[in-house]
Amino acid sequence: VIGEENENAVEYLKKEQEGYRETIDKTQGVDVIRMPKMSDTMEEAVILKWHVEVGDRIAKGDLIAEVETDKAVIEVESYREGYVLYRLPLSGNHMKVGEIIMIVGEQGAPYENVLENRN
Repeated sequence: VIGEENENAVEYLKKEQEGYRETIDKTQGVDVIRMPKMSDTMEEAVILKWHVEVGDRIAKGDLIAEVETDKAVIEVESYREGYVLYRLPLSGNHMKVGEIIMIVGEQGAPYENVLENRN
């Protein structure tokens, strides 16, 4: 964190951590993973490549995708464990920060109504 002399970085870091927490929601027994905000200017990104398929078991730290932001191509790692129940198809479309990109849970867990009610 870079700032002014005597500036308190704790509040900034709390806001950043809260923003990240909002990108992963625990809903109906599944983990909803949303497009994270990976830079202070990022508002949208394009998923260039998936490293996982629906049905794959993933662990924390596994590489799941390559995302192009307004500044760089960034590798996205999983912060959750479970099976990939849903994964956004590659389309070349720009995804806004906060949009659902993946749902992870136990095999057979219901996730369809999460997609139907996405907000």
